[in-house]
Amino acid sequence: MDTASAGRPPYILSTRSSSPIAVIGEGAQNEKASSASREDTIETTPASDAIADSKVEASPSSAAGPSPSQPSEHIWSKCNPLSPEEVLLNPLTLTKLAELQADAPLFLPANADRLWYTGFVKPWNDFSKDALAFWFSEACRCGFDSIADHPMIPARVTEREHELSQSGQGAGFLQAFFQREVLETMQKIYIRLSEEELFPAEGPTEIFLGDIADEDLGNAEQKWEPTYIVKASRNAEDESLRVLGQVEYLGGRPDALTTAIRELTRNSWGSLRCVLGTIAQSMLLSSTRYAFLLSADEIIFLRFDLVEKCEYNTADGEPVDLFVEPWLSYSQPIKFSATLDEKESTVPLKVALLYLYACAMEDDWELQSEIVNSLKYFAKTQAGQNYMPNFPWMSKK
Repeated sequence: MDTASAGRPPYILSTRSSSPIAVIGEGAQNEKASSASREDTIETTPASDAIADSKVEASPSSAAGPSPSQPSEHIWSKCNPLSPEEVLLNPLTLTKLAELQADAPLFLPANADRLWYTGFVKPWNDFSKDALAFWFSEACRCGFDSIADHPMIPARVTEREHELSQSGQGAGFLQAFFQREVLETMQKIYIRLSEEELFPAEGPTEIFLGDIADEDLGNAEQKWEPTYIVKASRNAEDESLRVLGQVEYLGGRPDALTTAIRELTRNSWGSLRCVLGTIAQSMLLSSTRYAFLLSADEIIFLRFDLVEKCEYNTADGEPVDLFVEPWLSYSQPIKFSATLDEKESTVPLKVALLYLYACAMEDDWELQSEIVNSLKYFAKTQAGQNYMPNFPWMSKK
């Protein structure tokens, strides 16, 4: 909130989903926040501050099922398949990225302008806790117990992955690897679980990767460039876009997303708003609430909530909508190497993604209100430049 708000009539922030509600009094010093259903801490600071239908028998350890909190100790192979639960618990192993170059650009093309997200952001504080609760829920345990004897055969490395790895194209290799190792595997597991009614009874029965070129957003002037789109349908009907994904290689640097979050308030090159620009715009253009963003060794999960501001100081006492604005929540980064640890509240990448998919299958999966003039939540800088907000109240008189 800017200092010019002092002296204005009180207004209320409310969401059109189950998001937190923040009541804002006159002036920034009277800000209060409360939560209707979650304990998220609201940061009211804008930019200025292969399940295969296979006949291969599951190995004894696979058929018996793993502990719901421990990765499998045996190696995943065609002759030694894992159960779906073991596959999700195992950390993601990525060993063929190009050698790290100290001067590698964060974004490609290296000299291209960069889109920044300048709207409201806040931590998704309960993401890991809620993902763990979902994983250990009775419904989830029963679902995985029922498909424990369906062996998972690892997908073969594609020729393109091999070529990208050999040519040192780290970003392209990461994109192809993640699609094969995670997204296509998750697709097969989801179908099996939907057959066991883990997800809402009237919800989608399958998920699949869509073709970005096939999506008609009705806005040809705006760029539409997410890396992945995850669609869902029920019995091959009523396809809908549920989750977006973005690869930001960030020069292959380790801990790049952790660093981006740490630099959030500085608006420095490579900070969180800089990293979020492309995926945030894609989410708003397509009215998609949920997304994920991965770098070379980490992933974060994203959720948009719509907040409407209403004025109540009218003669008849009825609220008057002023405008609706998006607030973007981000989880703490999850390492590819993460394992499940209840005490430390850590969750493996694929378990976390399954939870995000479960969220995206609920009734409020879509942003229901049009974001008028969504471009006002974005800004561009030249490559390598920090973002410097420019508001009228900051100008010298």
